[in-house]
Amino acid sequence: LPSIKIPSFDILRGTDADVRPIKHSIQIVDKLLVQDKMAVFGGTAGCNKSMLSMQVGMAIANDEDYVLDFKINVKGLKVLYVDTECGVEEMNRRYNLLKKNFKNWQGSDRFIMISRKVKIITDVLDDVEAMIQVEQPDVVYYDCLYNMSNSKDISKNHNLSPITDRITDFKMGYNNTPVLIAHATKGNHEMGLTMDRIAGGSHLQNWAEHIVLLTRTNVE
Repeated sequence: LPSIKIPSFDILRGTDADVRPIKHSIQIVDKLLVQDKMAVFGGTAGCNKSMLSMQVGMAIANDEDYVLDFKINVKGLKVLYVDTECGVEEMNRRYNLLKKNFKNWQGSDRFIMISRKVKIITDVLDDVEAMIQVEQPDVVYYDCLYNMSNSKDISKNHNLSPITDRITDFKMGYNNTPVLIAHATKGNHEMGLTMDRIAGGSHLQNWAEHIVLLTRTNVE
């Protein structure tokens, strides 16, 4: 066979695929998080999607067996939580509030948080990449999609795709599992939990390989 190198692609001939080991999907957390898959956590206003995401991340970092009723299957992982909404003081408050839920908290060195400064207007993903290079996390939470757009309209795919492209590059280049937290559009509650309520262009659903939808209810 002729020898060829094409920088943008991995070549997989049928003869190679016949003997190449198959990499099966692994659920880091049952139903919530699949290793190496692009995940979206979409939720309605006030449903505590950030707190839940943080609790799941902390449980992973602490090598818990379960988070809520969801089994954690992979241990020894490091988590990076990227906050662009609440600020470092609120982030610290949430972390210490959640930490009280763990009977034996040992995850401090494997749960790293960065919180965007209020008046800094930059491409936050450049700084996120720098942090990923240093910390080499296994799971990265991006909270949230809207604030990574630098006020551009994320309902337009041409504004959305540069964000998802960068996150994909981080996943492929640094071998991590990304979780992108996204808001639901206002109203439309009669639709129930449907992917079409997640704020963002159609590209977001096409990009995501695993979507979890959350809403607030009157059930404790």
